[in-house]
Amino acid sequence: MDGASAGDGDWLNKGYREKEIEAALGSAEQRFKEKPAQVPELFDELPKSGEVADLWNSLAKLRNDVAHCGMRKNAKPISSIEQQVKEIPNRLKSLVSDLPERVLYGARVVIDLKELYGEVAELDELPIYLERAKELAGEGNEVVLIGQAPIWLYLAVAHALHGKARRLLYTSPTTGEVLIFDHTAR
Repeated sequence: MDGASAGDGDWLNKGYREKEIEAALGSAEQRFKEKPAQVPELFDELPKSGEVADLWNSLAKLRNDVAHCGMRKNAKPISSIEQQVKEIPNRLKSLVSDLPERVLYGARVVIDLKELYGEVAELDELPIYLERAKELAGEGNEVVLIGQAPIWLYLAVAHALHGKARRLLYTSPTTGEVLIFDHTAR
């Protein structure tokens, strides 16, 4: 994707998304339709790249059927649109099921703090929890902390991720997303 290697680029940046990612997906979609297209080598190296192109093609058609309210040739009936919409989450899960935890720079990484410690959080195990949290967070990602954990563990992890995470959020069913810090260049 314009000479980038895996992990380069910030997919949360609209300009990068449009120029690099959407262009690659559009090229892959054209090739999927058996039309000549220059698809970046990086895209072809992705696991399930053919399935990604197929899903992108399906989403484009679905978007057009919805946006044009069925007022176009070969528009799908509402029952078909409804079924396709219901299938999208499963198709997406299938695509990401065997991907590494962090594929792209700028990714959103969710860390369940309960998974760091198991049954009972032990203060003397804090260095181990912090190393694991930093490993899961990666560099420059947006990190979301979730899960049942003592306040001291949340505070220690938040402090350890300062300077590693681009953004840090906490979320729960009660609070929704709460921004802890944001070091995104504006």
